[in-house]
Amino acid sequence: MGKDTKCKTHNCELEHVPCNAKITITESPKSECVMIRTDGNHDHPKPHRIHVSKLGKKTIHDHLQRKPNASPISMRVGTKGVTPVWEKDVTLLNFGRLRAAVRTERKVNHGTVDIAAFDKQTSGSFKTASSISSVNGAIIMQTDIMRKVLKESDVASETDTIEGFLRDDVLPDANVTVTSSYCSLLEKWYPTQMAILFGKSGEHYLKYFNTLLQNGYAYSNFDEFDKEFMGMVCDFSDAERDGFKRAVEATFSLSEGDFDIEKYYTMCTVHFDRSLARVRRNNAVVPMQLKDEFTSQVTALRVETDKESFWKRVAELKSDFPK
Repeated sequence: MGKDTKCKTHNCELEHVPCNAKITITESPKSECVMIRTDGNHDHPKPHRIHVSKLGKKTIHDHLQRKPNASPISMRVGTKGVTPVWEKDVTLLNFGRLRAAVRTERKVNHGTVDIAAFDKQTSGSFKTASSISSVNGAIIMQTDIMRKVLKESDVASETDTIEGFLRDDVLPDANVTVTSSYCSLLEKWYPTQMAILFGKSGEHYLKYFNTLLQNGYAYSNFDEFDKEFMGMVCDFSDAERDGFKRAVEATFSLSEGDFDIEKYYTMCTVHFDRSLARVRRNNAVVPMQLKDEFTSQVTALRVETDKESFWKRVAELKSDFPK
């Protein structure tokens, strides 16, 4: 029963009532089998949820101050010269509770410290570019292996902006933007550049793609870019598209009319279909009796190849569905 023999709420003596649910584990060394048998049922309410105490939160805070890059598992088991955190506070004994508390502490106090500590401990450069400007504020990160996978990928890379992952009252548009490339060795998509962008304007994406082109791909000239660049698939964002276009023009000193972005850049059809479904569900925008017509007109935009016909279809769509 532990140290407490009285109920903290009612100040009466506690009585231990054993649960009639039992588990029996039998191990057979000869057959290398384990037999598990359960009997009975839990005939009692669930125990009260245990929360991390103030001492536990302080223990995690102090530990991360000394070792910003410590993982929850290393804090749980301890390392050479460092005792496990649960020895200081028993509420940290449960690993799931510890991991959640570490995540919360890092969000509140240790986000930037973690990036700086990891950069120091990583061979080569990890932070490739950063800015605290209100125009294009960003922290852009890429390791040597990221650059290698990026340059060796034989299919178009993808860039996605993850909204809602970061919460910042001062910078409500702060987001995580990630470029992924296919690694044929791993047979998986692999992150090849990551960034915390303080906004979603064309200037933010210009800095992001400038860094990707100059530090990641590092093409010596536009002819090499034209020959080896496999393409970029992005969200349906005008700012993102504008940032990519301006980054290419700035990197290779091109005039505005010299770069045909359509040859190297496309939008993601998955995002297109999601946007179509989201708008279609809104009865105030698309009346119930016109949903099939709306889907047909929007879908036709994907297969239209003539630019003049495309914008004519767009005008008709806006006319038929003005909201």
